[in-house]
Amino acid sequence: MSIIKKYLLIGWAIFFALGCQSVLAATLSVSPASGNYQVGNTFNVSIILDTQAVNSHGVDIHYLNYNPALLEIQDAATTTGIQISAGSLFFNTQVNSVNASLGQIDFSQLTTDSEVYNGSGTLATITFRVLAAGTASLTFNYSQIATTDCNVASNGQDILSSVTNGNYTLTSASGGGGGGGGWADYDPPANVSNLTGTASTTQIELSWQNPIDADFEGVIIIKKTSGYPQNKDDGELVYQGKINSCADTGLSETTDYYYKIFSYDEVPNYSSGAGIKITTGQIKAALGDGALIKGSGQKVYLIEDGKKRWIVNYYSFILRKLLWPQVITILDQELANYPDGPRLAALIRAEQDSKVYVIEDNGFKKHIPSAEAFNSYGYQWQDIIVVKPQDLSQYPRVKHIKLENDDKIYYLTETGLKRHVLSPEVFLSYQNKWNEIFTISETEFAFYLINNLIKLQNDNKTYLIENNIKRWIKTAEAFNSHGYDWSKIAPVNQAEFDAFQTADAIE
Repeated sequence: MSIIKKYLLIGWAIFFALGCQSVLAATLSVSPASGNYQVGNTFNVSIILDTQAVNSHGVDIHYLNYNPALLEIQDAATTTGIQISAGSLFFNTQVNSVNASLGQIDFSQLTTDSEVYNGSGTLATITFRVLAAGTASLTFNYSQIATTDCNVASNGQDILSSVTNGNYTLTSASGGGGGGGGWADYDPPANVSNLTGTASTTQIELSWQNPIDADFEGVIIIKKTSGYPQNKDDGELVYQGKINSCADTGLSETTDYYYKIFSYDEVPNYSSGAGIKITTGQIKAALGDGALIKGSGQKVYLIEDGKKRWIVNYYSFILRKLLWPQVITILDQELANYPDGPRLAALIRAEQDSKVYVIEDNGFKKHIPSAEAFNSYGYQWQDIIVVKPQDLSQYPRVKHIKLENDDKIYYLTETGLKRHVLSPEVFLSYQNKWNEIFTISETEFAFYLINNLIKLQNDNKTYLIENNIKRWIKTAEAFNSHGYDWSKIAPVNQAEFDAFQTADAIE
């Protein structure tokens, strides 16, 4: 299990092109960058990316900051937590979350290995509701020397050159209504929740939970095929009323439909809208072997031999050159008709090399030490993808592991042996990073054998390690007579070599 958060400039290392240098060029900005808004009203702000004619592979917004005492973000999704409305400049949204207590927006998108984005467009859209009067700033975390703030990736490099922040004037709502000096109602009801949808060949069924606001009057559902509706007038009316489900019939087959449900009150004030995208499909014809399917949840499956195989991560998807537009959303009861097959992990090896690796969620490759270990994980030998050595080298190697409830750190050699790292000084002497230590289970840990043969870099002398003590094996005859394995000798640097105590030589 990885402990590295999947930020773009780490995850995108698999697409780094050696020798290609980019120049700082791209910009990030918010639009509008200023404006006047009243308490109770909502307004939209777009995050604009301009690559300045340079090919880009993805973007990190980590973070875009706002004042939660003045502004409240209206949730744009139906999944757990608060999300903003993602644009479609890049293939895959890696991170989309809002910390409403701290006022931090965290958003990352990246493209596929064969595509780039070059141009200017809307990366995402934020809907704010004004809570109180004041001056509200919207600011990017950005420094040209940092790689864990806001970034734009091009061939493994950060090309972000500047950002443009926002500043907004928020005022109290004007009095009026009823002749008694009361406040005007600018406050819409909350969005609907638990929005789900299921598709058959030419029909989509939607269901949701209405808000509990006292002034809730109903919902209006709008659909489009070119992207999410931006407001109640942007698209085709599907339904208006107070019930919490509807069926949209007579649809085209294998078509993407984007729905937004806007709740409203008597005024009427309309909410920012809850959205969902669903694709219709020829269910019986399309769902044979090779089909990509999903139900109402997030898991995507590949059908093989009449069974559904869960595609465990993004790298499992792209290594097989699977295409997201081919994923068909079906009814959960139809999904349940397919028995579960073995999960589809991202397994890879280089040409003319027997070492097999699994690509973890963050793009690091981890060596599988033996056939027994491979089988214990439930992996399938036929799932291994063979690539050119230079393609395999683009994935950084898992070098350090630990158990969940143990502070001991172990180094994994190229041949899949583990060696205890004696001290923090030894760890840092190799320019290692603390956030690249992987926590694994005891079962997995047991598959890695101990590395007890070492030699100093650029020295032919071999040493046996026992209880943190090194003993020089003086001759090849002594080495062979003790049954040691020449292939299991690992090089160490001077700092680690000196950390071992020295005892009598082995003759």
